[in-house]
Amino acid sequence: MDKNELKRKCLETIDQYKDQIIALGEDIYKTPELGYKEFKTTERVAAAFRDNGLEPETEIAYTGCKVSTPKQDGPRVSVDFIAIPAEECVDIEYRDSLIADGKIQFYGGKQEYLRRGGLDDVDMILQCHMLEMEDKNKLCTVSTDTNGFITKTVHFIGEGAHAGFAPSKGINALNMAELALNNIHALRETFRDEDKVRVSAIITEGGGLLNVVPASVRMEIMVRAFSLEAMMDASHKVDRALKAGALAIGGKVEIRQKIGYLPMKADRRLSRIYRQNMIDFAGANEDSFIEVYETAGSTDLGDMSQLKPCMHVWSGGVTGGLHTKDYRLTDQEAAYILPAKMLALTIIDLLYDGAKEAKAILENYHPSFTKDSYLEFMKANSKVELFDSSAL
Repeated sequence: MDKNELKRKCLETIDQYKDQIIALGEDIYKTPELGYKEFKTTERVAAAFRDNGLEPETEIAYTGCKVSTPKQDGPRVSVDFIAIPAEECVDIEYRDSLIADGKIQFYGGKQEYLRRGGLDDVDMILQCHMLEMEDKNKLCTVSTDTNGFITKTVHFIGEGAHAGFAPSKGINALNMAELALNNIHALRETFRDEDKVRVSAIITEGGGLLNVVPASVRMEIMVRAFSLEAMMDASHKVDRALKAGALAIGGKVEIRQKIGYLPMKADRRLSRIYRQNMIDFAGANEDSFIEVYETAGSTDLGDMSQLKPCMHVWSGGVTGGLHTKDYRLTDQEAAYILPAKMLALTIIDLLYDGAKEAKAILENYHPSFTKDSYLEFMKANSKVELFDSSAL
C-alpha cells in the first residue's frame, strides 16, 4: 500500500474510534491519581484494551499496563502501547515506602519499567504532553530538552535541651538547617545561567516543643540542572553547604541522595517527522511550531533519552499552568485526537519500507549509557552519607 494511502486509512480509523478515545481520556481526567497509585487508571486503560480485542499485560511497573500489536506469521516490527505510571517525581515518602517494601527500586515509572526488562526490545520512544500555547498561532512544540535532578532527604541531628534555662547544653538542629539554606543561597551566583540550575528545599520537620532546643530537623531538597555534569556539580556544592551548616553548630547531618531523573535531550530527527505530518495532514504551516522548548522542568523520559532515541512533543488543547489549580482541558480534539493521529503517522514513517527511517535514526544515535551502565550509575549515586562534626 502507498504510504500516504496507508496514512489516510490510519486517520480514518482513529476518527472511527474518536468518541471512545475521548471518553476514556475524560474518565481518567475526572479521577486523577498520583504516581504508583494509578490503580483505577490502570483498570480503565486495561478495560479499554480488552474492549478492542487486546489482552494487556498489567502491573508492568507496580501499576500500569501494556499491549503490543498482534503477532503474525513471519517477521514482525512490534509497536507497544504502554501506560507507564509515575512520570512525575512527587510523594517521595510514599515511594520510599514502596522501595523499603521491595515493590519498586526507582522513583520514576519508566526507570522501573526499564529495570524490569520492559524496554529491552524497544528501540525508540514517542511521547506527547499537553501544554497551553500562549501564542495562539502555534499548534505544538516539536522538540523538548529538560533538566535532570537529584533528590536529597536531609536529617540534621543535634542535642535537645531546655530552651530557657539550659540552651547552652543543646545543639540546635534548626540552626544547622537555617545556615545550610543560607549557604545554598550564597551558592546561587556560582551556577551558570546556561546550566539552568535550580535548588528547591522545604523543611518537613522543624523541631518538637517550643521550649526544647530542636534536636531533629528534616529537609527535602531537589537539585536540577540542564546537563548531567552540571547536575552532579551542583549536587556536590549543595552537600558541601549542608555539611557546613552542621559544622558551624557542631552537629550531624545525614544526607540520603537518590538520582531523580536525568536531563532529556529529545531526538530532533524524530521531531522533524512529527512536524512534517502536522504540515501534511493537520493544516499546519512553517510558522505553526515552537521548534525547541528548553525547560528547567523534568521528566522520566529524560532517562530514556540517554539510552534510546526519544521524541517529546507538546500539543495544545489545555489552558492554565502545569500543576496549578487553573489547568483545564478545553479542546478534546486538540488534546486527544490530533496527537494520536500525528503519533500514528510518525510511526508509519518510521516503519514504512522495511523500517528504513527508523534504522537510519538508530544508526546515527549515540547513547550515553547502556542499560547495565545506566543501572550501575543510578546505584552508585543512590547513597547515604553521615557527616559528624561533633568532634571537630
